[in-house]
Amino acid sequence: ILILGLFLALLTCGRVLWHESFKPAGQPYADEGVLDLRGRDMGQIRTLTLDGEWEFHPGVFLMSGHAARQEPRFVRVPGTWDAVMRPGEPTPYGFGSYRLRILIDPGDSRIYSIYVPSVRSSSKLFVNGALLHAAGQPAPDAGGYMAVNKPFTASFSAGENGVVELVFEAANYSDPRGGGLVRSLKFGLNEEIQKERYLSITMQQFILAALLILSAYLLVLYFIDRNRKLLHSSLLSLSVAFLIFNSTEDKVLLQWLSISYGWNFRVLNLSVILLFYVMIRAWLDQPVSLRCTRATAVLRIACAAGVFLTLLLPVPSQIALRNGIIGLAALPALLVMFSVARMALRGVMSNLLLALAALALLNHFAWWTYYYAKGMRLVFYPFDLVLALMMLSTLWFSRYMALFREQRALAAKLQEADRKKDEFL
Repeated sequence: ILILGLFLALLTCGRVLWHESFKPAGQPYADEGVLDLRGRDMGQIRTLTLDGEWEFHPGVFLMSGHAARQEPRFVRVPGTWDAVMRPGEPTPYGFGSYRLRILIDPGDSRIYSIYVPSVRSSSKLFVNGALLHAAGQPAPDAGGYMAVNKPFTASFSAGENGVVELVFEAANYSDPRGGGLVRSLKFGLNEEIQKERYLSITMQQFILAALLILSAYLLVLYFIDRNRKLLHSSLLSLSVAFLIFNSTEDKVLLQWLSISYGWNFRVLNLSVILLFYVMIRAWLDQPVSLRCTRATAVLRIACAAGVFLTLLLPVPSQIALRNGIIGLAALPALLVMFSVARMALRGVMSNLLLALAALALLNHFAWWTYYYAKGMRLVFYPFDLVLALMMLSTLWFSRYMALFREQRALAAKLQEADRKKDEFL
């Protein structure tokens, strides 16, 4: 218990230090559609978030000229537009425009950039009246609308008057979770934005490559040894890789593979199904009284049904399906975690390594859920996953070495028995 507690404290301290190291000093917030950065040395601040009150024009495309302009409403960013899109009848569906004026010292000719992790579920970005980026096709109705939600950066200069006017035209007719600017946007000098994003993506690619290599390595060992634990571990690494890197703000998987908006949700749901199947199947395969052939059959049928529905249902239903899968699998997943902790408390070192790896993974997902709920965007933190991989690799290597020593001792006994037989004859 002491080791587990100290390990959790270490994970938490590392996460807090990482958070503080990338937290801008004196973070300002937008007020009534204006963010005043005059008198600030942007070279020293590195990057800022554009959180605060933005102007919002529901049912209006400010730059494309659809619908007449009206008195703006003010919404919190990050956040959804549901409450202001249709007052009294909140809805995630519709279209509108966000606007923010950033005030910089006049005459500042440096190049600035903005990093946009997510706009649900299609958008156009205008800076000082010029179209800089389009993701999908925002439209006033679902017929002319096309959903694309991928992270992007855009670079620009402030101009002589020191005013940067950002306008997002956005539309959402696909995602029931909410529309609009749901994640924190990052703003700063171009080199600082690019450096921060490069660091985040590089660390994600490193972890993703490590998980895929580990999955392939364990799969090869399974074909050699035919041990189902190796197969489960291989599938676990594969599911964690797809789950994490198809759901982070940078969405590295979408940069490697050309996946449509609908298949992005389907791959995510398939990853969740595979993760819970492997966890629960590994738990059922333990040589204790909990092992149950009927439960294994029910698990297979449930996962097969989940896969069938994932491939069949449209995008709006994918969210409800994933929530249902997580709800149904929550109790078995907690039982698995409890079983792992109970095994660790028996004092066997291999069980302790397994518990530490599970704790590191759980800590990573807990913090990711917190960032997701708050709409926060931080540089990817890799060390929880690195520690989990180190623990699991040490566990598998130690088990392999123990098996090797056992086989060598058995071979030595067989050779000794053969020698004694020859002497007797």
